[in-house]
Amino acid sequence: MIIMRETLVKTRLARKNLLLPELIIATLFFAIAAAACVGLFAEAYTDINKSRDLTAAIIEAQNAAECFKAADGDLTKTAEFLVEAVRLSTVIIEQEDGTGHGIHKSISDEYVSPFEMQIKIKEADGLTEALITVTKPLQTEPIYKITAVVPSSQKEAEI
Repeated sequence: MIIMRETLVKTRLARKNLLLPELIIATLFFAIAAAACVGLFAEAYTDINKSRDLTAAIIEAQNAAECFKAADGDLTKTAEFLVEAVRLSTVIIEQEDGTGHGIHKSISDEYVSPFEMQIKIKEADGLTEALITVTKPLQTEPIYKITAVVPSSQKEAEI
């Protein structure tokens, strides 16, 4: 009977000694899992911001392309249409020779997107082409590019 009691006491002591290391291992496991989850959430947040910027840039670039096509490639008409259609703070329209227009909206507008747009217009082979580039300020890499092409106007063809 005494031998059995000693065995039970030794077994209970052995189990009590294993509780602390087991808790430490479980805590470390949960800490590693939590760190991985935080990393995933941070990456998802970054992806959401990039996706939102890309969507807004696509909409603004397509608006500008439609304005260019509605103006039949005319630089002045395109600028007039863009004042109303595009919600960007800065739009620069320039021709191959460097002449052009700049549109700057005040930040007090109800909604001004934090992008800048550059439209480069060139004429070749009876077509007027506009390369529309949307970027974020202080970044060199464009968020989105689109090209719009319209036939050159009849007035220029007659001259």
